[in-house]
Amino acid sequence: MEAPRTKAKVVVVGDTGVGKRSSVRRSSFDPYADRYLEFFGAKVSKKEILFPVRLRDGTVLDLILWTVGAGALKGRGRTFAARAVGIFAVCDATRRDSPAHLVDFLRIVFAVSGEIPVVVAVNNWDMEADRAIGVEEVAAFSQAYGSEFFLISATGDQVEAAFQSLGERIVVFRRARAERESQGPP
Repeated sequence: MEAPRTKAKVVVVGDTGVGKRSSVRRSSFDPYADRYLEFFGAKVSKKEILFPVRLRDGTVLDLILWTVGAGALKGRGRTFAARAVGIFAVCDATRRDSPAHLVDFLRIVFAVSGEIPVVVAVNNWDMEADRAIGVEEVAAFSQAYGSEFFLISATGDQVEAAFQSLGERIVVFRRARAERESQGPP
């Protein structure tokens, strides 16, 4: 018997140059050139997630990753966030204002798609000498969104774990929503 397979649209957000594309490129099927992001304002990639352990049903989830340019999301590109069920929010540990800018991106996506699961990925964590934010600040930021956070680097450390966490959160979110909807109005 084949495991259940489903798809989930995930919006990858963050300031320009924080590592959105490199995080996606490291761990997904990425058939399109990066120039699509500059030309259209978004780029689509696919990431397969297997859930053999925690969810124990062998569910296979294909994350359809929409890497959205910072300018596009704040402009006409809000439609790129429509029907998303998860957010992969990337900020840069070497930029003091990077987490604060995520607030705007999250607010925009929530306005379009509702309150959906978020995972925060803090890129360039390995650059200790240049680090401008602390783990306590990242933890507080993530906690405000009920999110888990991952300290990632150019080596790809923790990127896979971050996508795995987001995938698990999406499956749990969908199941809870389906349960609420099946019960009907209160």
